[in-house]
Amino acid sequence: MNDLNNAVLSKKQVDIFDELQEIITDHQNVIKHVNDCYSLFRSLMLSQIFVASNSHVLVWFFVSLIISGAETGDSMMILKVFSILPLLTFQLLMSCYLCETINEKKDAIIFSLYSSNWIDMNIKSKQLILLTMKINNVNTLKIMFTNTKIVNLEMFTKVCIQIEYDIFLYRNIYHSLVEASICFLSENRS
Repeated sequence: MNDLNNAVLSKKQVDIFDELQEIITDHQNVIKHVNDCYSLFRSLMLSQIFVASNSHVLVWFFVSLIISGAETGDSMMILKVFSILPLLTFQLLMSCYLCETINEKKDAIIFSLYSSNWIDMNIKSKQLILLTMKINNVNTLKIMFTNTKIVNLEMFTKVCIQIEYDIFLYRNIYHSLVEASICFLSENRS
């Protein structure tokens, strides 16, 4: 009876090891495909995010200028400019959401391996899991805007908050420059 239990346990350990190898091989293939996609689309995606966020700031700046000098005929201009905002926001949101989803799915596999009952596995399975974790720590592949800024939803919210700040900053600078040039022109005429 004891030999039968050992045989069943050994068969179970072999099955677990084979399943782990299959999961890790699939994960390595996913990492390879993500790496290929990132190398193809990284510069395009970063350019798109840069242009969309700067366009977003400029549109809000123009809206604030139009509203501050509001006349009755400007309502159509405000409507035209506002119609661009949802498109720019959606474009920026989807780019950041896509990158975050890819990062989360990629990291979920390693977290699942770590969360598994690997302490009760045989030595061969433990070594495979630890080796996979070491390899994953070396391969921290993410689309980054700079060395410290990862493209994700957190970046999207920071950009939106920054947009609000920039709008008022640029508007105040613009009005200061207009007032300074009006004063300069009136002094030169005298």
